[in-house]
Amino acid sequence: MTRRALALALGLALAAARLAAQDAFLRPLLRQANADAAWDLEHALRVDLDGDGQPDLVVQGRLPDRLLVAALTLPLGMGSKAQMIPFTFDPKRPTGLCSEHPVLEPESLDFDPEKTPVGELPGFTRSKAAKGIKVVHGTCAPYHLYWDHQARDLKYWRR
Repeated sequence: MTRRALALALGLALAAARLAAQDAFLRPLLRQANADAAWDLEHALRVDLDGDGQPDLVVQGRLPDRLLVAALTLPLGMGSKAQMIPFTFDPKRPTGLCSEHPVLEPESLDFDPEKTPVGELPGFTRSKAAKGIKVVHGTCAPYHLYWDHQARDLKYWRR
């Protein structure tokens, strides 16, 4: 085995060990956030929400009448908490979805919201590294989730 192949194999093994250690905290944290939700860990997004260089987790949880979008910043530990935004399946409500099957997509945060129709976003930090999440749901305007650096919480905006 070449040095390069060995280094790659070692890197992959270490990454898998870190993910397994994080998984020990992940399921209990999501149960604590909402024990009744069916959390879709298989399709969790790994994006750097807070700009610290580590991928964080964004997970969808489903209840009969709503969808939960939870963000967990890594590394997970005893003091970790899932930050959540609940969405309803009623498009007439402020956090209503136009589809029961929304798609979460990473999006750039490399913009100045004050120079757009969005205006000021509390705790928003422009970043080339950190990503936001776009919640695409049918023909309605998407929701845009971002990490509020002041409140250390997940926030959203919508046009």
